[in-house]
Amino acid sequence: MATPLAQLDHRPFVTDGGLETDLLFHHGVSLPDFAAFPLVGDTRGRSLLSDYYDGYAEIARRHDAALLLESPTWRASPDWAGRLGYSPDELDRLNQGAVAVMRGIGAHPTHLARALADGGAWRERVVGVRANASALSHAELDEAEELDEGDPEQFAVDHLALGALLPRLSILGGCCGTDARHVAALWAAPPQVLREATDQAMPSRISDSETVQE
Repeated sequence: MATPLAQLDHRPFVTDGGLETDLLFHHGVSLPDFAAFPLVGDTRGRSLLSDYYDGYAEIARRHDAALLLESPTWRASPDWAGRLGYSPDELDRLNQGAVAVMRGIGAHPTHLARALADGGAWRERVVGVRANASALSHAELDEAEELDEGDPEQFAVDHLALGALLPRLSILGGCCGTDARHVAALWAAPPQVLREATDQAMPSRISDSETVQE
């Protein structure tokens, strides 16, 4: 039986922000090798993750939007887990305990807008954006010793151009440096901003080629 991908339907989605930077800079959590997946293995870690996800669930509830959350498993691969001392069995257990969903686009919305300006049919395939809070380049961010959170309100405004450039965009959230404040600002933006980013989303019906076979 063919099951349509929920994120390829008409309803807009809230997604979360920069999990690792939020934990590091706002909660003082040590993340060796930037790995958050070990948190799944203890009570305090699971509580931190639950609180993180609850903030975005509340944003989705306020705006009557669907919710799409990223798991804390960015580094949960055999190579990275091995560096951290986890066996394959331990890694499998932690991955099964995590919620698996999506990965975002790690760049500032103004950088994305410039990259998208050249056009191309490939833009029709982009349904979600998770941008960085900082307008610094990746090279500059790699050298930074403090978190550049940017400005949540400006972060929302900077997404305005993306709606026209990505006609099927329906999933909006954040990546590195963002937290629930940025995503809340994005979804609390004036209705015309959200229309640019979501009302041009996808058609309410999708083709059989865009389905997952069970």
